[in-house]
Parts: sequence; structure tokens; C-alpha cells
Amino acid sequence: MPPIGGLILFLLQYVSIRVRCPLTAAPTALDYFSSFAPRQKAPLMGSTLHPTPNAPENYQAAGILPESLNLPPVETWENQYRVRPYRIDIAIPEFTSMCPKTGLPDFGTIRVDYVPDAKVIELKAFKYYLLAYRNVGMFYENIINTIATDIIDAIDPYYLRVHGQFTPRGGIGTQALVVHTQPGWDTAPLTELYR
Repeated sequence: MPPIGGLILFLLQYVSIRVRCPLTAAPTALDYFSSFAPRQKAPLMGSTLHPTPNAPENYQAAGILPESLNLPPVETWENQYRVRPYRIDIAIPEFTSMCPKTGLPDFGTIRVDYVPDAKVIELKAFKYYLLAYRNVGMFYENIINTIATDIIDAIDPYYLRVHGQFTPRGGIGTQALVVHTQPGWDTAPLTELYR
């Protein structure tokens, strides 16, 4: 039987069932789909209905940590090899923070390279320091500068380089870089290490 004939046969059987048993007949597709409520768009985080946790009132203040948030200190230990300069490279491939506008998580890799002077960063405490950023709404650039400032305050290295490479969101990837040197420190011997 051609496809049209099969369709006609199906319709005839369907109509006869609906006519003979109108109370027990199966609902139509129109009945099924009309039972759903119209779909509503959920408001974005950061709107007046869903304020972003730890978000500042304006975006210029997003670079400043909320005073209520106490980051753990960057703990240190004494550098026992001050007789020669050496480089320490720390990679944090699973850094997370929060977008101050939407409240959505941001992911990235933070690299901290430094030449210590009198003190060296204690890594376990540094891990907890970085984990504290997980629920903080800050822009990438401000995070990198805050990390650099805290490290400088803790160990005052000869040379410090903090680089953040953040996962693209909306098709835009961001990298932020801070470089700091003590006055008079010659970075020429380090240039080969960073190529």
C-alpha cells in the first residue's frame, strides 16, 4: 500500500476510536504540548534577583578584596642558599575564582616564577592561599596583581613574575602578567631561562 494509503487508514482508525470511546480516548499531541507552561528565561547571576556573592558595588572596586574576606597568609621559610641566585617556578594548573559580574566560575593556570632573597614560599600554605580565591569575585588582572603584591610583601624576592592564563569564556581568552624586580637587580642572566 502506498504511504498515503497507510496514512488514510491510520486516520480512519484513529477517528473511529475517538468516536466510539470519546471518554477513554488517548489525548492528542496538541493536548500533550499545551499542558506545558511557557518557558521563562532564568535571570543571570549578578542581576538584582541573584546578586553575586562577594561582588563589590561597582567594578572599579572589584580589584580590592572585600575587607570581610581574610586570605590566609603567604607563609615562608628561610632561604638556605643565598650564596647564589636560583629560580623557583610554581605552576598552579587548576586555579579557580569567580566572575564579579555573573558569579560563574573562572578557571585558569597561574605560574609564579621568582628568584628568592632571604625567604622562600612554603608551598602547602601557598596552595591554601590560592584556594581562598575560589569564591571571590575579582577580575583576572586584579587577581594577578593581588597575588604579586602578597608575594612581594611576604618574601621581597630579587625577581618575581606572576602569569595568569585563563580559560576562554565567550570566545575570549585572557592572559595577565606582572613582573617585579628589586632595585638594581640585573635580569639579564634570567632571559635565557624564560625563552
